[in-house]
Amino acid sequence: MDTFSLFDCVSPLDFRYYGGDERLFQALSPYVSERARVRYEARVEAALVRVLERRGLCPPEAADAIVRACEEVTPEEVAAEERRIRHNVRALVNAIRARVPYITTTTAALAAAHGILAAQADSDEVKSLQEYHALLK
Repeated sequence: MDTFSLFDCVSPLDFRYYGGDERLFQALSPYVSERARVRYEARVEAALVRVLERRGLCPPEAADAIVRACEEVTPEEVAAEERRIRHNVRALVNAIRARVPYITTTTAALAAAHGILAAQADSDEVKSLQEYHALLK
């Protein structure tokens, strides 16, 4: 598709407010664009791994590699993966994972963290992921 009509836009921001104003488009696109969404979501993933590192749940070398992957992942990679699996967050994680052997979601990270803490505390109580999931409801 080479051109599009303002009636093809998902958001009024796409065309009505800044589509014809190059200066305004340049000022807003770092914050309100698909590229910005991917960049900020990757920053959230990087922040999560830094928290896990600070809590002793992720080795510093692994955290560094994951943060680098989060900084390098591109919207094009994420979009290609999203077309394949039809899930935007999973697509981001898969694109990061392709750069580093890494896989997580916030729920999985919390479950892993709870399990590690229980193991470190030498706890006899072991819960399944389903039991942890039930606690989130």
